[in-house]
Amino acid sequence: MRLTIFGRELRNDLDISIAREALDASRALDIPTYRQWLPRLEAELRRARRYERPLAVLVLSPEIFGTESGSGENGNSALPVPLLLQTAHLVFFLLGSLLCDTMRESDIVTYAAEPHLYMIVLPEAGEAEARQAVRRLGVAFYDRVPVRLRAGIAEFPRDGLTIEDLFGRARNNWHECSSSHCVPALKEVSNA
Repeated sequence: MRLTIFGRELRNDLDISIAREALDASRALDIPTYRQWLPRLEAELRRARRYERPLAVLVLSPEIFGTESGSGENGNSALPVPLLLQTAHLVFFLLGSLLCDTMRESDIVTYAAEPHLYMIVLPEAGEAEARQAVRRLGVAFYDRVPVRLRAGIAEFPRDGLTIEDLFGRARNNWHECSSSHCVPALKEVSNA
C-alpha cells in the first residue's frame, strides 16, 4: 500500500518517517491509540451486547491522506513534501482537537497512526445518532479548514459482532463530508 498526502506519494523512507512523526499530534491531545484502549472498547461492546443497547462506531479522517488511486486533485502535488507534511500535521491535530471538544463525554475517541484516522465508539447511539454526529463534525470542521472529512459508520450488531469487524465495516463505508449535506451520501450497508 502506498502512503499519499494530498494525492502526492511519499516515496522515500525519510518522507514516510517525517509523516509518522507528524501524525503523533494526537498524543499531545491525550487521545489514546486504538490498541491502548482496545480492552475498554471491548468492554463497551460487551455491555451493549449484555443489555441489548445500541452502539455505533465512526471512523474519521481528513481528506488529506489519499488512497492508491489518489490523483492529487487538490492541486497540491507541486508543493514540497515538508510543507505537505506540516499541513497534514496541523489538519489532523485540528480534527483531534475538535473531537475532544464536541463529542459526548460517554463517547470513546481513539486514533490509529496507521492508517491515519480517528476511531470513535458511540455508546447508546444507533446509526441515526452517528449520522447526526458526522453531520455536526463535518460542518464544524469544514467551517475551520476547507478540507473534507471522510467518515464511515457501522452499527452493532447489524454490521459486526466484534470491535475489529465494526471498525472494518465502517472503513469500508467511507463517504466525504464537507457540508451540512454530507450525511445523505452515506452508502447503505448490506449484510451480504
